[in-house]
Amino acid sequence: VEMKHEEISLLSVMEQVRASLSVLSELKGVEILLDIPSEITIKGDRHWLSEAMMNIVKNGIEHNDKPDGGSFAYVRITATQTPIFVRVKIEDNGSGIGEQDLPHIFERFYKAKNAPPQSVGIGLALAKQIIVSLNGKIDVQSKKQQGSVFTVTFYSV
Repeated sequence: VEMKHEEISLLSVMEQVRASLSVLSELKGVEILLDIPSEITIKGDRHWLSEAMMNIVKNGIEHNDKPDGGSFAYVRITATQTPIFVRVKIEDNGSGIGEQDLPHIFERFYKAKNAPPQSVGIGLALAKQIIVSLNGKIDVQSKKQQGSVFTVTFYSV
């Protein structure tokens, strides 16, 4: 995959992701919340960064049918920057990922037990591959019925 290396505004990428997923998020009743300082930038390829983030956010929307305790359903995206890295957290209050599925969710064609029927199991695998190629890493923490937090770290050195 050919990648450009340009300075990209993280906020503009995430606004584009939110717009692209607006119909799905409306249908599912899931709010996409952005809390990203406008000065945060990432060096890389806008198209591929957008593709990776879209796959993670879409995953959070698709697994957010029954919000906990009557609260509203959300996917919240926050970001911080240091001289060494940019860290993006994509957090949802959805159904969470089962302990048995957690170690496998970044494997190509792996489908968790609660995956939607149309899922092929490549979204998160592709997201990880893109993030790694942009000098980053991705981690996930999740609790059943409480949601998941995907932490993406892009190193600038």
